[in-house]
Amino acid sequence: MTVEETVAATGCATAGYDANCSFCAEFERGAADSRSAARSLVTPSRPERVIWSDDDLVVVPTLGPVAKGHVMVLTREHYLSYAHVPRGLAERAEALAETVCRRISGLGTPIMFEHGPMSEGATGGACTDHAHLHCVPMGEVDLKAGIDERLTGRRISSLVELADQRRRRQPYIYYRSGSGVSWLYDVDVDLPCQFLRRLANAALGDHEEWDWLTFPKLDLVYATLDEISWSDK
Repeated sequence: MTVEETVAATGCATAGYDANCSFCAEFERGAADSRSAARSLVTPSRPERVIWSDDDLVVVPTLGPVAKGHVMVLTREHYLSYAHVPRGLAERAEALAETVCRRISGLGTPIMFEHGPMSEGATGGACTDHAHLHCVPMGEVDLKAGIDERLTGRRISSLVELADQRRRRQPYIYYRSGSGVSWLYDVDVDLPCQFLRRLANAALGDHEEWDWLTFPKLDLVYATLDEISWSDK
């Protein structure tokens, strides 16, 4: 049974390994694996991009970062989004993301966001179906007004509340502003792929190089790895 079939049958994705997922390939076999999107950054001195990890969660710099310090908090096992993870893991991921944001705050006031897909056909603007929460130092830039032009949001207090999106089979955008206020948006219109990356890049004056696959910006990835140290990695 595929992840999508499991969700349809049970309302909850079964964690595990997805052979078609680049993150799963990276976490299972290393960044240099042929299915890993991170293989482009591998060098003899940098065989991996992991900043921190445990049995459940992984922190890595994103490819095509919006700015230096742009990292992601991912589940090690395969879930479609954070709406699909168990409550305890969602709570741990949120706490970890808050720690990450404190560590990158010297580079600018951080925001968080996630595109929440429900299936390959209901992506919510996501381009990768594996739970990953972006943490980005954006300074004084707030993306909420740009999101509000397309979608209607409501305030939430915790990532745990995303589980209702799974029960409703509703794709979403999760956004936490630099002031720490979290917003949840139902995505019931067509959004372009990587909508929030496009918005964030444009807000910083870059209207062209928003696509991480076309513009991996390895110099910023390496700068992020050099900037963020984690002594208890």
